[in-house]
Amino acid sequence: MENNKFNCIQANRIDLVDYLSNLGYHPQKIRNNDHWYLSPLRDEKTPSFKVNRKLNAWFGFGEGKGGNMVDFGVKYLNCSVSEFLTRIRSINFYPLSFHPRMADEKKNITDGKIIVVNVQLLHSKHLLDLLQERQIPISIAERFCEEIEFSIYDKKQSAIGFKNDAGGYELRSENFKGSSSPKDITTISNNANHISVFEGFFNFLSWQVLLSGKNEKPFTRPDENSDRFCDSQFPFLF
Repeated sequence: MENNKFNCIQANRIDLVDYLSNLGYHPQKIRNNDHWYLSPLRDEKTPSFKVNRKLNAWFGFGEGKGGNMVDFGVKYLNCSVSEFLTRIRSINFYPLSFHPRMADEKKNITDGKIIVVNVQLLHSKHLLDLLQERQIPISIAERFCEEIEFSIYDKKQSAIGFKNDAGGYELRSENFKGSSSPKDITTISNNANHISVFEGFFNFLSWQVLLSGKNEKPFTRPDENSDRFCDSQFPFLF
């Protein structure tokens, strides 16, 4: 019991910002000690998950819940405290002090920029597995998405990329959710008399699957001369 208590104390000293970075989540904005993220606990468009680095505590406004490192780990991994402690011990940066490194804040903002290294056809197993998990056939995904190799915090990763009108990408993998600059909406013209709006590209891909099942003609990407719809309130317009 004493050993378990000691491990909880040590786990709660791990810097939450570093731990989230290890999981592939990076702050969308930083204000003083507060680091704001797109919530790792749910899908969202606007950052509502806050980590106070001075307190080493988190609060998810979308969930209405918060707590310390152990509270987050248990909720994120959907496991018991003892299971989380077993997992956290296997991470090579354990243990870390929770004390914030305020002198590094400007460096962290610069290093957090996503840099696209390579664009290619979807082929990596972990990304194909994610598509299978979301029940998106590769034949549909490859019409709209590409595999993007990018670097962030000097670490190379790969993700499913959905290109926007400005040339940036929405990026998703099993443990990363973000976007490369420039940020913009994605529009696809089908010469229709109505507009369908989607919050995220996986929603759009799922809709494509439904259209295919109904034997309706799915949309395809337009060429550069196609008409475009734009509305800054929505991330994707078709």
